[in-house]
Amino acid sequence: MKTTRSRKKKAGKLLAKIEKGANVRGIINWFTLATGFLYGELDDRLDLRSALRKILKKPVPKHINFWFCFGGFTFLLFVVNIFTGILLLMYYRPTVDQAYASVVHITNNVPFGWLVRGFHHWAANVMVITVLIHMLRIYIHGAYKHPRDMNWVVGIMLFLLVLTFGFTG
Repeated sequence: MKTTRSRKKKAGKLLAKIEKGANVRGIINWFTLATGFLYGELDDRLDLRSALRKILKKPVPKHINFWFCFGGFTFLLFVVNIFTGILLLMYYRPTVDQAYASVVHITNNVPFGWLVRGFHHWAANVMVITVLIHMLRIYIHGAYKHPRDMNWVVGIMLFLLVLTFGFTG
């Protein structure tokens, strides 16, 4: 059984390896040049590096495993669906006469339209599965009980909303 001290020691070694092996400042400076986002000035004023160091030193509880990631997976798929939905919205015509023709046009004529449509389709289908797995994990672990009972009710409503969107398109 590992003690908290040995876990902290390992976390400190990992942080030192990350800082030594990866030139984080150089990567962030490249990001600054590529995007125009001024990290260096923000770090000087807000001391972001020490905040990152503080976050990385916090140990992860032992009971956390892969099954706890499905809420995050669901959110990621939601973001993918929003992004691809906005892209598809630019070419889709929701009238009775033009709906099918616009989907065919997106798939065959719009550059990478087939890819965007495929991402949208598969992200929506996988999102239904990840929400279901997430809800099952919450139920099995009993995380729906007080004080998280309202989170459970909101989660059920979101689950029903995802199912509705999944079945109706």
